[in-house]
Amino acid sequence: MERTVRQAGPGHASAVATLLAQAFNDDPVMHWMQPIPSRRPAALRRLFAAQLRHEYLPAGGVQLIGGPTGQPLAAAMWKPAGTTGPRASRREELTMTAAVVGALRTRLPVALTLRRALDGAHPAEPHWYLNKLGTAPTARGQGLASALLTAQARHCDETSTAAYLEATRHELIGFYEKFGFTCTAPIDVPHGGPAYGGCGALLAEPPRISSHTFSAGRRGVR
Repeated sequence: MERTVRQAGPGHASAVATLLAQAFNDDPVMHWMQPIPSRRPAALRRLFAAQLRHEYLPAGGVQLIGGPTGQPLAAAMWKPAGTTGPRASRREELTMTAAVVGALRTRLPVALTLRRALDGAHPAEPHWYLNKLGTAPTARGQGLASALLTAQARHCDETSTAAYLEATRHELIGFYEKFGFTCTAPIDVPHGGPAYGGCGALLAEPPRISSHTFSAGRRGVR
C-alpha cells in the first residue's frame, strides 16, 4: 500500500473525524470520557470534528494517508510548536465551545479535568504536540501510523524541534520509543481518571531516528 503523507485541508474535517472516532472507540481514555458505548461514536465524531475545524486544521498540523479512492486511512493531529494557528474570532471561539459542549454534554466536567491534567504535563520547551494518531480498523498493521510518525520526526529533526505526546496504553510506549520518544513522567488524572499506560508523557528530543524506515505498523496502535 502506498504511504504518501500529505497535509489535510478543511474539506477533510468530517472524514478525518469519522476515522479517528473509529480508531479511538475502544481507547481507555475515551471510555472514561464517555462510558456509555452507544453514545461514544457520535460524541467522538463531534468532538474531533470541532477540534479539527477550529484548532488543528487552521494551524496546519493535520496529516493523513489516503486510500485508493481518496478516503483517509490514517491521520495525525499535531499542534505546531510555538503556535496555535491563526487567532480565532469571538464568533469562532463561541462556535468551537458550542460544538464541544454538544459533543460531551454531561461529560464536559470530566473532559475539563482531563484537559487540565494533560496541559500541566507538557514540557516548557517549544514542541510539536501529537494529540491523536489513528488508523482505520481495516487498515491497521500496514505501517500507516509509522509512516505518519516518520514524516513528522524527519521534520522535527530538520528544524531541531522536540515532539511530545501522551500514551494511553502501556503497549504503545514501545512503539513510540522506536521513534526516539522516552517516558518523562506519569500523568495523574484526578477523580478516578485513566492511568495513561503507567507512563503517559513521552518526549522526543532532536536528533532522533527519523531516518529509520518501518515496513509494518504495530498492531493495536490507534
